[in-house]
Amino acid sequence: MSPEILGHLAPLAILGLWSLLLTGLARWRAALWPGLHRAIGLVGAGLAGLAALALLGDPALDSGLLLLDGGLVVDHLAALADLVVVAALIFALALDRAASPAAVASATVLGAGLLLTIHAGDLLALLAGLEIAALALTLLVARGRGDRPAALRWLIGQGVLSAILFFGVALLVAATGTTSLMELGGRAAVIFTRWGAGPAQVAVDLLDGQMAIPAALEAEARVRAVGAMAPVALFIPGMLMTFAGLVLRLGAAPGHRLLLAAHDRGSPAALCLVEGGLRIAALVGLVRLFVTDLHVPRQLFAPFGWSTAAALVIAASLSVGAALALRARELRRWLAGQALVGVGWLLLGLLAAANFYAHAGLRAGAVMILDHHAWGLASGDAAIAAVLGLALAQAIAGVGLVALLVAAGDPRERGPLALQGLVGRRPALGIAAAGLLLAIAGAPPMALFGARFELLRAVIGDSNVVVQVLAVAALIAALGVAVGALRLLLAIFERPAGAGAPAPPRGALVLVLVAALGLCVGGLAPGVRGAIELAAAATGSHPGQSARGERVRARREGRVESQEVVIGEAGPISPSETLAPAVDGAAAPPEK
Repeated sequence: MSPEILGHLAPLAILGLWSLLLTGLARWRAALWPGLHRAIGLVGAGLAGLAALALLGDPALDSGLLLLDGGLVVDHLAALADLVVVAALIFALALDRAASPAAVASATVLGAGLLLTIHAGDLLALLAGLEIAALALTLLVARGRGDRPAALRWLIGQGVLSAILFFGVALLVAATGTTSLMELGGRAAVIFTRWGAGPAQVAVDLLDGQMAIPAALEAEARVRAVGAMAPVALFIPGMLMTFAGLVLRLGAAPGHRLLLAAHDRGSPAALCLVEGGLRIAALVGLVRLFVTDLHVPRQLFAPFGWSTAAALVIAASLSVGAALALRARELRRWLAGQALVGVGWLLLGLLAAANFYAHAGLRAGAVMILDHHAWGLASGDAAIAAVLGLALAQAIAGVGLVALLVAAGDPRERGPLALQGLVGRRPALGIAAAGLLLAIAGAPPMALFGARFELLRAVIGDSNVVVQVLAVAALIAALGVAVGALRLLLAIFERPAGAGAPAPPRGALVLVLVAALGLCVGGLAPGVRGAIELAAAATGSHPGQSARGERVRARREGRVESQEVVIGEAGPISPSETLAPAVDGAAAPPEK
């Protein structure tokens, strides 16, 4: 590996080496310095964070770099996600002061697996990163003997998700003959074209016709029809199973019950890495595979695409998450509910972005549109930027709530009134906790309010009725989260029930204050917004393409503006209805 490649992959390389070092030292107990392993882990995570910060906004990444024969990708999206995951790892190690050497090693291995997922340019690398992260997280959930049943449920559930994901990837590879994310979408378009046009369609017409044909010709026609249909019959279930495996790892319903085990019994390190690590890595995987690669209408819209499955998952996540947040009487369960609602919002933004990118490749037909291609690209980039901003704000809020759990006392030990009278007992901590809850409830001008507003503004531009209905459902679910937050806020400002609690750990208190301040300032900081827009620019194009670099450079120089759309008498367009048949030049698929 050349020094240049190593420099672009510095965060992943550093965490990989540190995970090997800490795994080798896990059985060695430092009697004189009990926190030595945690200190070593913090040093490695700090170095990886500095490397990720150096790559953030680097002009050399404008077009995106394909390394190791396309197996790994380095671009602005990966640089931003690297920084978020490494920061979550640093906070996890700083909060979990009781972490054993094995737990510190597991957390570092988990971080390395997440970075591998973020940089994956190949299906095999994506699988490897997710499986490493899932296995390492099992060890963080199983901290004590009482946690082993929860860890066993987590391990079994992750095994089921792994089987779904592996089988889906195997079907995709069997259908397309490639594991490269850069080639998957193009080859899928080819198999759909062969299915719906050319000799395959002639063979279907012959078989459907009323004219008698020789037996040999009939057999040949059946061979051609089945041969053209077989790759599609493999690709469609493979695509849906892969989508299911990724969104369930993201924490969407119905797979949220696996993450509930981590929320109920997980250590502070486990919760930090779930909220600020696993969700971010799974989100980047979804962006690379489904938004960047599989956004062609044949692969996106009904009856063959993944948009219907996405709509069902979004609806389930929003409704179940809102119900959990409304019924929650303690912080951990409310944290799980609001995270589930956040997953619904993120998937809604990804679906809208894929719709826009699909629309960018369509012909206008009878509708008069001024530069609909540029409008679709700009709208898709705006939707991805809103998704990244919301994911970043949710990660900060999640890590801050974990720090609040550590500072206020674990509800599993002190009961559901761990927050009761917190302002009276610990004023600084109580005010910071109130700020966190207000931020998650969507109070302006905090980061979550701005991110949700931007996402709604991007989603409303999609005239797909299903997307608009889901946007209304997302608002209702956010209202349910706000009502649940109000209950916890009232508990914070109540009169203390008993004697004052012991002083909270200083590190946890500082992190709660930092998270609250970050959510307050993040909604107003233009630098943060600029980094997110740079990471989202040209997400609809593959890394390494010259058009991607030109668009990112235009975004950097401020030359990309929203395109104005003029709609004629045909009325508002719906990419999934009006223009979907005009993509990729493919004829309609055969009826048989």
